Amino acid sequence: MQYTDERCEILSNRQIADGIFDLTVKADYLAQNAGCGQFANILCGGLMLRRPISICDTDPKAGTARFVYQVKGKGTAWLSQQPAGASLQIFGPLGRGFSFIKKPAQVVLIGGGIGSPPMLKTAKTAAELGIAVHVILGFRSRQAVILEQDFKQVAQTVTVCTDDGSYGIHGFVTQALQPLLQQGVGCVMACGPTPMLKNVAGMCADTKTPCFVSLEERMGCGVGACMCCVCKIRVRGFSGYQQVCKSGPVFDGRSVVWYQTKPLESGQFDDAKAVRLAVFCDEQGYDPAAEFDELDAHAIHLAVYDGAKPIATGRVLPPEDGVCKIGRIAVLKPYRGRSVGRYLVEDLIEAARQQGANTIRVDAQVQAMPFYQKLGFESYGEEHLDGHIPHMYMERKL
Repeated sequence: MQYTDERCEILSNRQIADGIFDLTVKADYLAQNAGCGQFANILCGGLMLRRPISICDTDPKAGTARFVYQVKGKGTAWLSQQPAGASLQIFGPLGRGFSFIKKPAQVVLIGGGIGSPPMLKTAKTAAELGIAVHVILGFRSRQAVILEQDFKQVAQTVTVCTDDGSYGIHGFVTQALQPLLQQGVGCVMACGPTPMLKNVAGMCADTKTPCFVSLEERMGCGVGACMCCVCKIRVRGFSGYQQVCKSGPVFDGRSVVWYQTKPLESGQFDDAKAVRLAVFCDEQGYDPAAEFDELDAHAIHLAVYDGAKPIATGRVLPPEDGVCKIGRIAVLKPYRGRSVGRYLVEDLIEAARQQGANTIRVDAQVQAMPFYQKLGFESYGEEHLDGHIPHMYMERKL
């Protein structure tokens, strides 16, 4: 990653919406080297930490870089007061941005609020490559809408959504995304608040559409020297935290861990039990009286949460002769296909491993066998009925 600390003259710095400013600077290095989705760190007054601001656009011929930013604190308030002719110390370009190596025929670009600016350079890059660009922008109200005309100059379609319905579509960006996913698009790229990104990534997972998201996290250094801006990632056997400034800000939406797995406590068991009732009784016709027991103090019960709400649950029993059994695994229907079940089973396996198990076993429904096979399980024994549904015993050596 190549970056430099450049002293840049301000060419313009004007307000374009409530608390939103459009800044253009003379920045030869940034203009020549910045990619779409990258950001820069701007020194603001005498403050120690620089402010990370996404790069909205660049003009290599003119040697200029454009930033659209929101006033949130002392640093950006100071920045908003700087006039044309003043100079700024700008460090960048930083981070890993959006990539068009696979060059899809069509791409949907989504910007939520102040997450919209970095999608402009992304849209221009895609258009220059001959990719059909569809843009969806989401804002609180008409007064907060920015950059609509800029996007219209490069995109085939631009759809604006507002929370209050004062302009464009009344609703969220996901409402405008749904019909495009049904039609079939090559890729979705998005930047904005985390709840929006989580929902966009989930919808793309449901339709098996590649999705890349630019995450928003508070940053310190911007180059990976500190650990301020971490997010949890699971990909290709890796499970852990990565720095957003260095490994991102753009990540594959499938690799980001959007949901939290936690041990169940006695007061939370009823909520997890409701998940099993919804899946096994309401969907599959099991008898609630015969199927459900109370919290087993000897087992480890885990649940996956979307905020405060459990969306999946399972348990692992204590090992006997090195063998642990996992079971009572249920994932609410709207969350299937979003890796929730995989994360839950992986966490149950890790809980069994920490108890000294060398083998994990599960009594899997036959239709769930491909899922477990992808996680390294193999079948043994004979197919059998559990209630009215065929099951197969499966195990995985640790």
